[in-house]
Amino acid sequence: KQLSYTSKGRDFLFFFWYVLLIIVTLGIASLFMMAYFERRVKKFLHVGKGTGNSTFTGSNFMLIVYNILVALGIVFTLGIGTPWLFSWYYNWYYSHHVVDDKVLKYTAKGRDFLFVYLIFLVSILTFGIGIIFMMAYTQRKILAHLHF
Repeated sequence: KQLSYTSKGRDFLFFFWYVLLIIVTLGIASLFMMAYFERRVKKFLHVGKGTGNSTFTGSNFMLIVYNILVALGIVFTLGIGTPWLFSWYYNWYYSHHVVDDKVLKYTAKGRDFLFVYLIFLVSILTFGIGIIFMMAYTQRKILAHLHF
């Protein structure tokens, strides 16, 4: 079934306050508001015309920990472990998404993320401009491995 997003523009007025708070606190607020932001955005996500609960169930603390661990892992493996670290992160991240009262399951393995090297190559060859177009490609690759 197709995922649908039922939000209206006015539902994102909080985003203005979110950005303003990040600017005022010099970015510190973003560390504490990541899970709130995820929950706020996910409540508008549904399957088809579903009306069940949709939310992010992960904690802010664990979201920060996973982001730090992935960053450290990429640095310590000199980028070689990137596909497997991304797969590990997304497995945790999407297992904490509930859409219409159903928990998402992420099924990709590290080998399915080898395309990150392609993104890196395209970014270098196009002086960073290609990364804009590769973001949609990345999302399609990620969504292909999401199931209920």
